[in-house]
This record gives sequence, C-alpha cells and structure tokens, in this order.
Amino acid sequence: MVADAGADRVEPGDVAGVSARLARRHAAWAREGTTAAPRPGWLDGHTREALAGRLARMLDTLVKGHGRP
Repeated sequence: MVADAGADRVEPGDVAGVSARLARRHAAWAREGTTAAPRPGWLDGHTREALAGRLARMLDTLVKGHGRP
C-alpha cells in the first residue's frame, strides 16, 4: 500500500536506506519544487476515521447478534 500510494518504504533499522531516500527526495525538491504525488482516491478508505467507522459497525453487528438488551 505504501508503494502504491507513492511513498518510499525502507526496512526498520535501515539507516543508510532512509538517508539515501531523503537525499534523493531533497535533490528532486531542489530541482523541481514539490515532489509529492497526488493522494490516490483509494487511500481514503484507509484513514483512521474510515477504519474506526468500519470497526464500529462490525462491533455493533456483533453486539446485536448476541441478543444483548
């Protein structure tokens, strides 16, 4: 998902990888200005608000299914 959204991904603890990506992004920014890709529409379904709402609906369904008053 991270790569599909246009972000870089490095393994935890990969200091050299983080440093290289930051240097590459900074160089691109210095040359071209803003380098951020537009946020893809499919990512909207993965915000905290969307995921919390989905979890709340699932919990409501579970509670209703167990005959609670």
